[in-house]
Amino acid sequence: MALIKCPECGKDVSDTAKMCPHCGYKIKIRKSILLLLDDTMNFVISEILNIVLIIVGIFMFNKGKEEMLFWVQAKRELGVEDAMYCIKNISKYTLMKNTGIVLICVGIIAAISFAIYKFSSKNEESDKA
Repeated sequence: MALIKCPECGKDVSDTAKMCPHCGYKIKIRKSILLLLDDTMNFVISEILNIVLIIVGIFMFNKGKEEMLFWVQAKRELGVEDAMYCIKNISKYTLMKNTGIVLICVGIIAAISFAIYKFSSKNEESDKA
């Protein structure tokens, strides 16, 4: 349990209180998943998970690209009857390649966003002190 400042009167209030006992102001409890990043260990774990996400995305992109190119080449060499099989595999590996791109982008954006949040909140805390 911690004390927070009432937005209305500025007096100390318990963070579990639903209203200020001094002025009666209804306190909105804002719990964000980003508050978990205030703990350094949680921040490090989230950054490691983002790196793993990026690595998986890179692997999926490379595998999808290689297989897609293989099936494009195979389609040229095979007859008409096998072309539909090749086209199905090409679309499957194109999806894999595109999913890899999305995972890479999400991992990078999340890692940068978390770092910006973490270090900007550190700066705000040091400014208050």
